[in-house]
Amino acid sequence: TMNRGGVAWGTWGTALALALVSLLAPAAAETVAQLNGASSVVETQPTHDFSSGVLSCTVWAYPERKSGEEALASFAQSDLLKSATLGWSAGKFYYRDDHSGVVETNKTYDRKEWHHAAMVATVEDLGVYSDASGTQPAHRRVKIYVDGEEQIDLVTVMPDLSTAVFTVGSEHRGGQRRAHFKGSVDEARAYASELSAAQVAELPFEKPPRGSKI
Repeated sequence: TMNRGGVAWGTWGTALALALVSLLAPAAAETVAQLNGASSVVETQPTHDFSSGVLSCTVWAYPERKSGEEALASFAQSDLLKSATLGWSAGKFYYRDDHSGVVETNKTYDRKEWHHAAMVATVEDLGVYSDASGTQPAHRRVKIYVDGEEQIDLVTVMPDLSTAVFTVGSEHRGGQRRAHFKGSVDEARAYASELSAAQVAELPFEKPPRGSKI
């Protein structure tokens, strides 16, 4: 199990690692992390775990700002120039990468309320390949879920994540940290596998966020 305010990754149902970084010492049985919107982030070391192109991430988020792009969870390629990002902006959740730009949900959500967001990426073979041998399809189908419901479904070209850095609270773009998130996050997780729609729908209702914030 995970204290809130940490990050883990794993296949569905089995964590491969415990909290990689904890943002605060638990003041109660559960903890929630407060991000300041300027510098605080949680980040993993570079990993090859997402090299298959199939990945998922989930996070509870409590947004505070009224406007501006803010990254909730992001996968960056090893040189930190490009990322695939799940984010929040002015009442909408979004997906962003350099190929598709920003794709927002049609539905608008209230800030200063808890929402559960998820991103799931799978391989989409459209006959375009990222390697000379023609074995690595370039395209990915990305789905964004909010509060257990699918809100975005698109086909895109994600960055090269053969070696990836997973970040909560900002994204890497052009070698710099951008789009810092201001608010609270909880139960941020990355999976080297596809979460089904049924699994994503179940996650928000397993452990409602509660605890101490800093």
